[in-house]
Amino acid sequence: MKSDFKPSNCRKLTPQSHATWQCGIENQRKNNPEARSLNGWNGSLEAKVLPVLGIVADFSGHYGNATTDLFCSQYSSPFSCYANNTNVSSYTLAVGPQVSLRLGRFEPYAHALFGGALYRDPMSHTSFADILGGGINVSVISWVAWRVQADAVQTRLSLPFLPNKENSLRLSTGLVFRF
Repeated sequence: MKSDFKPSNCRKLTPQSHATWQCGIENQRKNNPEARSLNGWNGSLEAKVLPVLGIVADFSGHYGNATTDLFCSQYSSPFSCYANNTNVSSYTLAVGPQVSLRLGRFEPYAHALFGGALYRDPMSHTSFADILGGGINVSVISWVAWRVQADAVQTRLSLPFLPNKENSLRLSTGLVFRF
């Protein structure tokens, strides 16, 4: 039996118009319901496995000040309370799929990432983390794009001043390098 297979029937899964790898460096702000706002950075590396599907490794760090305890004393006159503010830092590392579609200069994308979180206040706490979100890359030149991204970050830290589950909004913007 004769085969109809010809090399010309095959096509590359990653066309030249799509980057095989993308690397993003961003500045960001993270907010949560406990009124803590942390500023920080975000980095990601994406490997395209198909023109519309990539695997992303995302890492971020956030820094700021938070009220960790509230102390009240019945022995002082008048009755007084004061808050204990401390420097805090938060880090996440997550991996997962990202879908994107190139539309001329614009490339909207969405991702679902899963990994871990580290919170320091000055003690260290670790947790599972999931990051659901997306954004848009706008090409500046063929190998550089500007990114705007919004993510819902959920952690399950067991901290005395936070509920067991923390939901945060992470907003970031920065450059993407394609190679």
